[in-house]
Amino acid sequence: MKAILVYDYWSLNCFVYDFGHFWIVVIKSSSQDFAAQVVILGRIREGQSCNSRRNALTLNKSFNSIHMGQEQLHKHSIAEYLQLEYQSDAKNEFDNGVIKAMTGGTLNHGIIGNNINTELNNILSQKNSDCISINNDVKIYIDKANSFVYPDGMIICGEIQTSESDQHAVINPKLVIEVLSKSTESYDRGGKFHKYCSLESFCEYLLIDQYKPVVDTLYRADNKYWKMVTTIGIDKSIYINSLDCSITMERIYRNTQNLASPPFTTNH
Repeated sequence: MKAILVYDYWSLNCFVYDFGHFWIVVIKSSSQDFAAQVVILGRIREGQSCNSRRNALTLNKSFNSIHMGQEQLHKHSIAEYLQLEYQSDAKNEFDNGVIKAMTGGTLNHGIIGNNINTELNNILSQKNSDCISINNDVKIYIDKANSFVYPDGMIICGEIQTSESDQHAVINPKLVIEVLSKSTESYDRGGKFHKYCSLESFCEYLLIDQYKPVVDTLYRADNKYWKMVTTIGIDKSIYINSLDCSITMERIYRNTQNLASPPFTTNH
């Protein structure tokens, strides 16, 4: 479904998705720092408000009237979120009632994501493994967090299990990959990681810096503790515990553009 651009003010774009009996309004920003804060504001009807944590917009049916105000964020149901997902051209995440539209990534983000998923797929094929590598087109449902999220890649071993509410959302990733951006790094390291930790199958997490050759590997050695290894330098390799394999940093960062040198390197 195509959105209608109805508002452009201070680099904030307001889009309306018309579902007939209600609208969904999306605020998008052209600012890179705001990219992770894109939020679908809520259902509105003519003369009603669509809400965000910062502002509320009131639109009439002809999209001619817009007023600013302060209101509470509307909470969406999973059914509403999935309806938007099926009809939208863009990806959207669901965070306990809040729908967040995902913005496009940088060139390096796309290159690195493709590299790591290709390397993992090749390794699994060589091992004749029952595990499968899945790219960033598939979302994960996290029941305990009431969330649907899109990782940059993942590995599932054995039978693929899906959500009861959405057969295209998986629930049993073993390894999850995130390529870090300035606007998402704190979330990937914090809130998103904590959500993944609630999944029983989840035991390894790769955090890949897209600006310099640095990769953090977090591995759940037992039910109590996570261990982290930081690999710095294009001449190093990372070890993936859950698959018992290594991948060179050179292969992960192959063909990236304007990669910065790390401030220091490790000895291992």
